[in-house]
Amino acid sequence: DWMELNSPKSTMNNLPKYLQDSVRQLADIETITTPIMMDRPQNIARKTNIFIRGNWMDKGEVVKTNFPKSLSKPNENHENRLDLANWIVSKNNPLTARVTVNRFWEQLFGIGLVETLEDFGTMGSKPSHPELLDWLAVKFQSDQKWSMKKLVKLMVMSATYRQDAKTSKDLQEKDPRNILLARGPRVRLNAEQIRDQALKVCGLINTEMYGPSVRPPNPTDGAWRSQPEQSLYRRAIYTYWRRTNPYPSMITFDSPQRNVCSSRRVRTNTPLQALTTLNDTVYYAAAKNIALKIVKSSEKNILKNIDKEHELIFQKPASESKRTLLVQYYQQSLADLKKKKNKEPEFMAYTLVANALMNTDEFLTK
Repeated sequence: DWMELNSPKSTMNNLPKYLQDSVRQLADIETITTPIMMDRPQNIARKTNIFIRGNWMDKGEVVKTNFPKSLSKPNENHENRLDLANWIVSKNNPLTARVTVNRFWEQLFGIGLVETLEDFGTMGSKPSHPELLDWLAVKFQSDQKWSMKKLVKLMVMSATYRQDAKTSKDLQEKDPRNILLARGPRVRLNAEQIRDQALKVCGLINTEMYGPSVRPPNPTDGAWRSQPEQSLYRRAIYTYWRRTNPYPSMITFDSPQRNVCSSRRVRTNTPLQALTTLNDTVYYAAAKNIALKIVKSSEKNILKNIDKEHELIFQKPASESKRTLLVQYYQQSLADLKKKKNKEPEFMAYTLVANALMNTDEFLTK
C-alpha cells in the first residue's frame, strides 16, 4: 500500500529514482476492474514474524509460506494460498464436496445427513446415510462440476424430497425428527423467510435489488431514524444489523446475534415467537394490507371474503372446518369492535382474521 511504499525500510529505496516514481504513479491509479489478491514477488515480499505472546512489537523468528502440516501435501511445490485453494477442491480432498452437499441438504430437509454441519471429525455426529452422502459428494464434484444449481435440482426432484410431509402416529414415535427420511421435510422457516413471506403474501414486499441497508422499526432502540415507507419493507437481507442491538423479531426466531460466530442455527419453539408474529410491526402491517384488499373488493359475502384471505395467504382454499372457525372468529371480533365503537369494524375484523392465519403452523412451517 501507499504507506508501505513510502516507509524508510521499504525495498523501493533500492530501486532507481525513475522506477520509484513509476511504481508510485501506478499506486495512484484508480482500479477499473475487480481487484484480485496476488502474492507479492520475492523482491518486494514482506517479512512475517511470529509475535511473541501476540504482541506485534515483540517479534520472534521469521516464518515463510508453506502448506499446513496437518494436511497431506500434494507435492513439494505447493506452498502458497493459491496452491491451498486448488488442493481444497482437488479430487484428493473429498471433505469439501461432502461438507457442501451436507449444507445444502440441511437447507432443504431441515437437518443434515451429518447433523453437526460444523464438525465432520470424530467429535461430530455420524452420517445417518453415509452411502448417500458419499454418492452426492462424488456426483457434485465429478459429474456436476461443482454446479450448485444442478445439485439443488437433483435434491428437490428426488423421490425423497417430494414425499408427503404427513406422518402417522407410529412413525412419529419411531422417528420424530425424520432422520430415516420416511416422509417429506416439515420444518419451521428461518427468521428471514418468515418475515419475507408475510410481506410477500400481503403485497408489501419491496423486491428492489442492491443498495444500502435499511432500518425497519426497532422497538428496543428509539434512536433509529425512520425510513421511507417503501424501504421499510425491503427483503430481510437488507435489514441493518447492529451487534449490540440486532433486529428483535429475527433474534426471536433463532437468527444469530452477530457478536459470536455461528456455524448453524438451532431451531427453538418459544411463546415469544407467537407474541412476535401477533404484534410485531411488520406482521401487523401485512395483516392490515390483506384486509385492505378485501375491503376494497366491495364483496359483502363474508364466506367469500374469508376464502379470499385464505387463498392470498396459503394459495389454496380453506377446508370446511377451518372456514367455519374463521367465520365465527370474524363475527365475534366484529361484535367486539362495534361495542368498542371502532370506526372501521369490518376492516379491523378482517385484519384480525388475517393476523390469526399468519400465526398458524401452516404459515410458519415449510
